[in-house]
Amino acid sequence: MSSSAGASRRPGPAGRAAAALVLGLALLSAGARGLAAQEGAIVERVIVRVDGRPGAAGLLGLIPIRSGDGFSARLVDRGVKQIFSTGLFADVRVTMSGEERVELVFDLVRNVFIDAVRFEGVKVPAARLRESLTAQRPGAYLQEDRLPDAVEEVKRGLRQEGYFDAIVKVDVRKDEEASTASLVFRAQDWATYRVGGLEVEWKAEIPEGTLLGKMKTRVGDIYVPARLAADLRALSQGLTRSGYVRAEVRLAGETFDEENRRVDLQVEIVPNEKIAIAINGARVPVRIVEPIWEERVFEPWGLSEGEARILSHLRRRGYLFATVQSRIEKDGDEMRVVHDVTTGPKTKIAGVEFRGQSFVSGVDLKTRLAIREGVPLFSLLGYDRLFSIPREVENFYKENGFADIRVRLDLVRVERGVEAVFIIEEGARTTVDGIRIEGASLIPPETLVRELISREGGPYFPPNVQKDVSQIEMSYLNEGIRGSEVVGQVERAPNGRLTLVYEIKEGTRVTIQDIFIAGNRLTRNRIIRRELRIAKGDKADYTRVQESERRLENLGIFSEVRLEEVQTGPADEVVVVTVREGEMNYTGLGLGFESLSRVSGSLADWPNEFRPRGIGEYIRSNIFGLGAQVGVLGQIST
Repeated sequence: MSSSAGASRRPGPAGRAAAALVLGLALLSAGARGLAAQEGAIVERVIVRVDGRPGAAGLLGLIPIRSGDGFSARLVDRGVKQIFSTGLFADVRVTMSGEERVELVFDLVRNVFIDAVRFEGVKVPAARLRESLTAQRPGAYLQEDRLPDAVEEVKRGLRQEGYFDAIVKVDVRKDEEASTASLVFRAQDWATYRVGGLEVEWKAEIPEGTLLGKMKTRVGDIYVPARLAADLRALSQGLTRSGYVRAEVRLAGETFDEENRRVDLQVEIVPNEKIAIAINGARVPVRIVEPIWEERVFEPWGLSEGEARILSHLRRRGYLFATVQSRIEKDGDEMRVVHDVTTGPKTKIAGVEFRGQSFVSGVDLKTRLAIREGVPLFSLLGYDRLFSIPREVENFYKENGFADIRVRLDLVRVERGVEAVFIIEEGARTTVDGIRIEGASLIPPETLVRELISREGGPYFPPNVQKDVSQIEMSYLNEGIRGSEVVGQVERAPNGRLTLVYEIKEGTRVTIQDIFIAGNRLTRNRIIRRELRIAKGDKADYTRVQESERRLENLGIFSEVRLEEVQTGPADEVVVVTVREGEMNYTGLGLGFESLSRVSGSLADWPNEFRPRGIGEYIRSNIFGLGAQVGVLGQIST
């Protein structure tokens, strides 16, 4: 007797669940007695075929059932899920033959990568049409059920370029050996329209010629929606420069005349209120506050934000005591935003002083903040730095256990300029009384404690607790232990001290059962394996897996590298290395000039005889699949 199961495609977890469901139903269809017989049978052989051909030996590692094992529908189901989890296969079909001794055949259909998308039949830059594609793009898996969506996207892209009601066909040209495909979209018929009329509903007292004269869409021209959209954006920008920062410019209607192949367009322009911004008393660019008023905002907030930007601008120029008074004036459809600035004198920082601290001396703070005495302070740091120092000091104190730290900046006039005085209110310090690791047996607790950022007797800083949790998790991953869970807790004592407790639920130590390489058409497997820092039989060291991925990327011959760990048993996994080879040819051209005379630093002494020179370069990468490259560089001059 035999039974079979299959999944048509791998769109995601839902597809894998469907595959498992179909498998289960197929096995149940044999009847209760048949199923019982199968469950008591022995698996004589497991065969894996990929696209009708014998599959690589590494694929057997994805199937948790071996020759000599008792048959288990549950393990077959898990094997199907693990095969799908690699992301390499679009379909899996399992067939079983025999009764007491059964043979399992896993027929896999590889995912096909889209390596190119081309367009035929229209004179439109391919890059613009590719931008309209989301359903099927280069580098994605080919999903034939999504091709109709891709065709519709191309139609919409063609419409934007002036090709209306296009009939588009798509050809899928597969390279079975490389498991790649090219999509060719062919536009076979379409309609074009000329602009018969362009009506602009203008609701502002602005001369139309000032803005409309620059439109590229004109009556009598072929109608290209993308060009009109660019015109409308340019109109909006022109209105913004004229003070109408909230202007609305939109296409109000398209009226098509199919018989005469013409279209009448209606454009509506609603300027809304005109906004004028005035900054009095100082030379401050208006453009730094203009973006605030482009949208409708809470007006007091807009004024406050404008003041902050103006003060920041002035302080960077040394006007530390500048003040701003702001208001809004409204007159009909016009709104004026007025900022009255009093700059005060331009000052220099004569010195920096810290007061009120006891945890650290002022000298140490200046060292940590890179503030040097005896030099012009802000020629080194800039005026912006002055107002960021309070935040920097607060961050330093918080990292050292002072959760309630407060820092205030006072500017004190002195004979030589201004002295920056930072008043520090430290508050109480909280320290770590102890660190306790609970639940660790696979890694000694003292080993884990040595890796933590937090230390006994050291400061308590809440973000460090989460960093400690991540560090413990990484320690388990690097030891090949998967599935661990770590929770950090804080036990507080009345005296301000506390204990950090890290509760660990350990996972399972996992060994790399095999390494499966896929996606390389030209590159030889040994070149890929040479870069791997992991091998069959090693513990599943996460750091080495990541380093292997980086080394493959650094070869410079792959456009995509992905290493995935697929657990095939409680203590085993298969590492799937998937690569996508990039472009192999590079061509470069350069044009310059040369002189036989030496060029000096003085323009008066420069030679007046220059000759043109051209440079050409060609590089071929991944020669013979060995990861090497060869290049030719040529130069010609007159």
